[in-house]
Amino acid sequence: MSKKHNKWQNTQLKPVAPPTQPPLSNIINEAAKLQSEGLAAAPDTPPPPPAPPEINLAEAINQARHAREAFTKAKENLSDREIRVSKREDDAEKKSDATSKRTHELDDREERLDQREVSMRASEKSLQTERDDLAKKKTEFEKSLVDREESLKAREADAVAGFLARKREMLAQVDAELKRQAEASASLEKTRLDEQADYAKRLINMREEALSGLAEERSKLREQQTQLQQAQREANWATADADDLKQNYEKRLADALKLKEVEFTEQREAAAEQVSRLSRLLAEKDAAEHASGGRSVKELTADLDRLRAERAKLQEELSRRASDEQTKNLHALESDKEALSAALEEARRQLKTLEGSRARQNIAVGELEILEMEKRSLEMRNGAFKAAIGQLEDDLGRLTEKSQNKSVFPELIRLDENPELQRPPVAAHDTPLTDLKAIADYVRMSMARGGEKEPPLFYNPNSIRCFLGGLASNRLHLLQGISGTGKSSLPRAFARVLGWTSAFVEVQSSWRDKSDLLGYYNAFDKRFYESGLLKALYKAHCPSHAAHPFFIVLDEMNLAQTEHYFADFLSALEQTNPSLRRVLLQGQSLSASPRYLAEDGTAIRIPDNLWFIGTANHDESTKDFADKTYDRAHVMELPRAHQPFKPEPPKRPPPPLAWADLKALFDAAVSEKSGMTEDPLQFLKKHLSVPLAEVDLGWGNRFEKQLGDFLPVVVAAGGTPTEALDHLLATKLLRKLRGRFDLPSSEVDALRSKMESAWKVFAKEHQPTVCLEILASESKRLGQR
Repeated sequence: MSKKHNKWQNTQLKPVAPPTQPPLSNIINEAAKLQSEGLAAAPDTPPPPPAPPEINLAEAINQARHAREAFTKAKENLSDREIRVSKREDDAEKKSDATSKRTHELDDREERLDQREVSMRASEKSLQTERDDLAKKKTEFEKSLVDREESLKAREADAVAGFLARKREMLAQVDAELKRQAEASASLEKTRLDEQADYAKRLINMREEALSGLAEERSKLREQQTQLQQAQREANWATADADDLKQNYEKRLADALKLKEVEFTEQREAAAEQVSRLSRLLAEKDAAEHASGGRSVKELTADLDRLRAERAKLQEELSRRASDEQTKNLHALESDKEALSAALEEARRQLKTLEGSRARQNIAVGELEILEMEKRSLEMRNGAFKAAIGQLEDDLGRLTEKSQNKSVFPELIRLDENPELQRPPVAAHDTPLTDLKAIADYVRMSMARGGEKEPPLFYNPNSIRCFLGGLASNRLHLLQGISGTGKSSLPRAFARVLGWTSAFVEVQSSWRDKSDLLGYYNAFDKRFYESGLLKALYKAHCPSHAAHPFFIVLDEMNLAQTEHYFADFLSALEQTNPSLRRVLLQGQSLSASPRYLAEDGTAIRIPDNLWFIGTANHDESTKDFADKTYDRAHVMELPRAHQPFKPEPPKRPPPPLAWADLKALFDAAVSEKSGMTEDPLQFLKKHLSVPLAEVDLGWGNRFEKQLGDFLPVVVAAGGTPTEALDHLLATKLLRKLRGRFDLPSSEVDALRSKMESAWKVFAKEHQPTVCLEILASESKRLGQR
């Protein structure tokens, strides 16, 4: 049997348990009580007869016996009912275990989905990087195209003697005039058209002048082209003559060389033949002398000398005769060769000159063709510019006519025209939610039961009381925790069960300023492009929502730097004067602005019934909140898991709780328990101000004001002062210890010990569990350095 059942049994049976030896008067009283109350538990037992006006002892004893029998039967019935209740509780516990198991499975699935979401976001981040690279490449490519276009335009300017520069200047003037005329009034329309017609005439005149200049230049280029073609033909002829001359020279040189070779061969053969003849003669002479045998040596020597001299003379004659002819022939050949070489060199020089002239002529022809193509391109672009100017004039006329009839805030005007939003809700006077504890219990049980399309949500009582107290103390809430803890579901379900309104806005990582949050004003269109948050903020002013609290949930609020895009709201929410609690939209006053905008349509107020509730994860894809944001907000750290429980049976739902009624309950709690906040403040100043100052922690007026608004509401909703003070100390002061490395773990341990000891003075039966958990965690972290 469960503890809950045992507690119920004790509280139900102890008041009616009979004593061991009851006196007579107690028996009589017990009998009378059982007649009126005890027998109601056992309807099957007949009631005893009513007591007479005068008490008779025998009848009293008889009545006591009947009463005891009835009591015994009632006790047996109660035992049977207890057995059945115990069985039902066991079944409920089994169902609760199954539900808890299913909840854990769902949490695991949600955690896997969150992991997949993180991976998808990483993939999106990589895709965004690739898109940025592609955009960068595209920009570079466009820049190169622009450079090429500027180069071509510069060449056009050289070709048409400044025509393009003048045309650009005129086009710039046309663009400036068009922009100026877009903002001018309708009364200047005729003047604008006349000026544009004048500009068009001037453009036509300039075009005709440019075309005339181009015709003259084209005529000159054609003459040059004809001359170049003639020079090219002459160059081709000279090249052909040079080639023929070269071939003739080479042929003549080859023939001369062959002729000389033949002559040298014949002379060599003749000389060889003469030498052979002389050798034979000498041999014959020697043989004759040998044969003579009788001649003297002197004679033979004289003959030999004579023969030698003769031979030398013949050889000299032969050598001289051959050398003269060869030298003469060689000199002639060399002269011919030099002449031919000079002629060849001159032909080559002329050929080179002609080839350069031909190349220049080809370049001039190519440039002429390019200029002709560019001229046609300019003519086409001129026609396109004229058509574009005409189209712009038509568009400008339509836009001017349209701008005179449209509103700067079309979406907000559409909300003003919506009858559902302009119809005030029916006032409710009979609501059972007459105190804050009833509201907290009703919200918790209704969330656990869920709705037709809403799953059941389980939150512990502390979270519900803390959220309710935050509504009384701050207009900005920060709900933190890991994925799957119900950060986004808590405010939306809270609003749903109480009949309030909530709007959901997804914060983007690219947000930088309030224009990303609210929208922006386009001066050319004279229109403000309203965002989803601005429309939700405007709906909170409408009569259908102005009477009830309105939540704007900023999902994943720290994906972008909150202090940048939310800066104007942080400042506005600090204003105590409601008329100063507004955000600027645009700087131009409007004669006919949406009815709920302030300051002639330039700003929007933050109404008293509106709360901003931001959810936050802390990982590598998010930004850290600054201290000023934490100080201005109500911070909640939702637990990792919520224990399921069996909700009470549904009752008739109360009508929507009005903001005026909720505010009255907040004010009543603060008024009734105003003295309750003095003790915590005195306790903090006397016992904890010095230990906190030793670790560079302290508080200011904002903390004391939040404590004065938060603590009474938490207590009125069923909490304790320790619960409220523990939460504020943990989220406002001790939170600043996270991430610090300038403290030794011993100082954190000393602060923890002093807080445990000092808290016994404030509340002996309760301890600041959240604060102690933070200090223990930080001490462990610092001790691992």
